[in-house]
Amino acid sequence: MVRQNLAKRCQSNYLILLLHLMLQCLVIVHLFGSFT
Repeated sequence: MVRQNLAKRCQSNYLILLLHLMLQCLVIVHLFGSFT
């Protein structure tokens, strides 16, 4: 039960990290697009 809970937490952390990276990429692309 504890292991399952830990796995679930790790999965959610991974999703949050992925979303954060995607947002950063979007911001960088937006800034790069406005510069050119």
